[in-house]
Amino acid sequence: MARNYSQRTLKLLFARARQCAYPGCNQRLILEHRGQLTVIAEIAHIRSEKPDGPRHDPAYPEERINDEENLLLLCGTHHKPVDDHESIYPVEELLAWKRNQVAAANDQTLSEGQVEQIFLHYDLNRLGRDGFEKMCQALALHVLGPRTEVLPGPGRDYGWDAAFDGRANGFPSQDAPWAGYIVMQAMYSRPEPDPVRAKRTLGHRVRIELENWSRRIEHGARRPDYMIFATNLQLTAADGELEHLKGLINSHAHRLGLRGWLFWDETRLAVLLENFPDVRRAVSSLSASAEVVASLLAHLITASTDKAFRPGEPGHEAAFQPAYDLAGGTYKLGTALGRVQEHQLGWLQHFSGGVRGEPAVLCQLYGKGVVAAATAVWNDIEAIGDGIVGGGAIGAGFPVSGEPSPPGFIGSDADTVELAGGQWGPEKRGRLRRSSTGPALWQPELAFDSAASKDRDAWSSLDDQRDLRARIAGRIPLSATRWRISRRARMLAAVDATGIAAAFHALADRRSLLVAPSSWQEIEEPDGHNNSRFASYQITADTADGRTALALCLRLTLPDGYSTEVNTVVDLRVDFRALAAAVVSSDNLPMAPHLTLNELKSFFVHAWPAATTALLLAAAETPLELPPAGAPRLELHIHNEQLGHSDLRPAIPVLDMVDLSPLGSPRGTGPRELSVGVTTPLDLPAAAIAKAVDDAFVWMVEDAGFVTPELT
Repeated sequence: MARNYSQRTLKLLFARARQCAYPGCNQRLILEHRGQLTVIAEIAHIRSEKPDGPRHDPAYPEERINDEENLLLLCGTHHKPVDDHESIYPVEELLAWKRNQVAAANDQTLSEGQVEQIFLHYDLNRLGRDGFEKMCQALALHVLGPRTEVLPGPGRDYGWDAAFDGRANGFPSQDAPWAGYIVMQAMYSRPEPDPVRAKRTLGHRVRIELENWSRRIEHGARRPDYMIFATNLQLTAADGELEHLKGLINSHAHRLGLRGWLFWDETRLAVLLENFPDVRRAVSSLSASAEVVASLLAHLITASTDKAFRPGEPGHEAAFQPAYDLAGGTYKLGTALGRVQEHQLGWLQHFSGGVRGEPAVLCQLYGKGVVAAATAVWNDIEAIGDGIVGGGAIGAGFPVSGEPSPPGFIGSDADTVELAGGQWGPEKRGRLRRSSTGPALWQPELAFDSAASKDRDAWSSLDDQRDLRARIAGRIPLSATRWRISRRARMLAAVDATGIAAAFHALADRRSLLVAPSSWQEIEEPDGHNNSRFASYQITADTADGRTALALCLRLTLPDGYSTEVNTVVDLRVDFRALAAAVVSSDNLPMAPHLTLNELKSFFVHAWPAATTALLLAAAETPLELPPAGAPRLELHIHNEQLGHSDLRPAIPVLDMVDLSPLGSPRGTGPRELSVGVTTPLDLPAAAIAKAVDDAFVWMVEDAGFVTPELT
C-alpha cells in the first residue's frame, strides 16, 4: 500500500527495533556510514489491508492498518518471502517475531534528526513529479557543480533534466571522477501498493528512455558519456529488479557509448539531502503542497546558477576567505565546487585546484580555525577505516597541520598530517603517516586514563590462581574480514623477537628456577583455547621440587563477528609460595622473593610490542596496514589473583610482592591493586614504549595515593 505513516508511528516503530525481525537474521535496519544515516529496513504489514493481500483480516479495523502495532521491520532479503508465502508465516508467528524484536531493542533512543531522516525516507513520494524533478536538479547542481545546466520546466523532452559537461570533481568518487558529458533524468513513480510492480514499471521506463536516446543520437543529439537515473523508489538486490535494471542498461551501454551510469534511488537521495542542507530544508516542507515545494526548489536552483560559489559561502566567508588567500587563492586552489557543507565535525568546502596547485578542501572544526589541505590528503583521511561506520574524518579528525608543507596549506606531499576533533581516542587527536609505497596509517595520540577494568580478570580461572599477576591487555579495533589464526609459528617467533621470553628467562635465572627447554607450550583447556579464533601459550619456570613458580602467558582472541576488537593478553604470573623455596640467587647470595621495579618495567616494556603487534601476526600478514576501527587501547594491571576469590589461601598484599619504593611510599596500608589504561599507536618505537611504561607507573602510584618524591 502507499507509504502513509505518521512521524509518531515511524518513531515508535524504529525505536522498538534494532535488527530484522526474521529469527536468526542480524541485519541492521538503519546504517550509519561516515555520519550519514541510511534506512535499509522494509516495512511489512502483519495484516494486509487488501482482501487478496497476505494475512488479510476483514475484522481488523481499517484505520489501524498503518499503526505501529500492525507493522514489522524486516530486511530486504526476508520481506518478500514473508509476504509471498503467507501460509507458512501466519499472523500469530509474525506477532511473536515483533515481540522478540521489541524485547531485543529495549526502546532505543532516536534523535529528532534521525526521525526526520526516517520520515523523509518514507515520504519522498509526496513531492509529486514536478517537486521530485526540481529536487533532483538542485542536487545535481550541488553534486556536479554550478556549471550544471537544468531545464526550466515541462516542455520539449531532451532526455535529461540536468546536464553537465566537464570534470565532476569528487563524483562519483574522488579516485575515479567522471569527466565528460553527464546527464541526469528524474523518474518519479507515483505511490504504488505493489512495490515490485512499481520497480518493473521503472524498468520499462528506463528501457524506453534508452531506446529514445538511441534515436536522438541518430538524429544528431550529443551522445552522453554518463547517465544518472533518479528515482523515488528504493532499489535493493532482494527482489531481483536491481539486477534486471543493471542488465537492461548494460545491454544498451555499448550502443550508446556509455562510459558509466548509476541510480540515485530513495536511499541515495536521502544521503544526498543530508549532505546538502539547503535542498533538504526545501524538501522538508512536506506539510506544504507539492506546488509550494517545487517553487522553493525552483528558487534554490535559480540562486545556484546565478553566480559562482565564494570561499565560505554561505555564512562562513569571514573565516574561509583569509585561509583561501593564505593557501594561494585561485592560483593554487582554483574555484569552489559548491557551497560549504556541514560535516559532523565542522564545515567543509571543495575546490577545483588552480593552474599551479591541486584540488583541495577548506575545512574547519567547530570553534577552530580554517585549514587548507590537498584533496589527496582529505581522501586519505576519509579512507581511514575502509568505510567502517564512524570511520574517516569522523573517527580520525580534521587536518590541522602537515610536514613538510608550505605555510597555510597541507599539500599532497605531506608525510605527516596532524589531526584533531575525531571521535576515536580520549584526546581526540592523532596523526596520519603517509607513504608513497603503502597505505596511509592513522595513529592516535598517546593518552593515559584511570578506567582500566574491562580486562583485569579476563581469562581468569578459579582453579588455577597464583599470587601476583602483572598483565598487559590490548583491545585493538580493526576493520577486517575473514579473520583466522593460521600462522602460529610466525606469531611465536615475533613474540620472541620482542625480548619478552629472554626477559622471562633472566627473571627465572635470578631465582634459580628451571625453564622447560621446549619453550612455548599450548595452554590446555579449560584454561586455554587453541583453534582458528583463539591462541593460548605459556612458558613456565619451576622450582627444584617441580612446583611452577613463574608463568609467562600469551592469549589472542579474534573478533566474533559482532565486534571489531582483537583482544590480546600477556601475563606474568607468580606463585610466591613456590618462590619462597628459591630465595637464593644463582651466585648463592640471598635474595628477596619480591619483584623489583626494574623487573616489572622490563616485563611491561617487552610485553607492550607483543600485545600490540606480534600476537596479531597469527592472523594477519601486515597488521599495521589493516584499516583501524577505533583507537587501540592497553590496560596495565598489577594485582593479586587471590583477592576476593579464595578463603583457603590468604591473599598476599601487593606491596609485599613488588618493590615500588623508588616511586614513593603508600598512604595507609597500600593499594589492593594498581592499573592504568593507555590509548596508543600500534607501532610505538622502543624508546617511546620505555618512556610510556615509566609514565604509566607514575600514573598508577599517583592513582593509588602514593607520596611521590616530586610532592615531598
